[in-house]
Amino acid sequence: DPSEDELTPEGSYPAHIIKISSTIVTTRWGNRADIYKPTYRISNSVKLYGGVELNDDGIWRFRKMKNGSTGNRKSNSNRQFRSAMKALEIDVIPVEIEGKKMFKLPELNHGNTYGKPVIINVYHKTFNGRYGMQTIAEAKLSSKWEEGAKIEEETPF
Repeated sequence: DPSEDELTPEGSYPAHIIKISSTIVTTRWGNRADIYKPTYRISNSVKLYGGVELNDDGIWRFRKMKNGSTGNRKSNSNRQFRSAMKALEIDVIPVEIEGKKMFKLPELNHGNTYGKPVIINVYHKTFNGRYGMQTIAEAKLSSKWEEGAKIEEETPF
């Protein structure tokens, strides 16, 4: 919102995931990937910024190419996704393919992410937008919030 005067300061905050969206993209090298974009709500335990909602710029999950090739993909390309799985306490599924131990990476969705307590890193991103140069606060999932408890979904009346 261009009328917002105050940005959440950069730093680490305890938060909960309150929403997640996803999209499928094809990279410039022809690899397909899912991009998951959680929305976080900073915990009310943070006096000044409790309740503020921030968007993640995306957690990438690269898919196997149809022909079995990995294209220009590096072997550690899903490292960020695996870190997110650890922070969200979502298990990867071990499988064996042609004698090799591999891991099947689950999808992120509302059911396995909503209300999870996490630590986010907030940073400021500047870009040229509709109203000229704009700066927004974005978040990146850092880790599990050890002291936090999962919140339950609010039911509308």
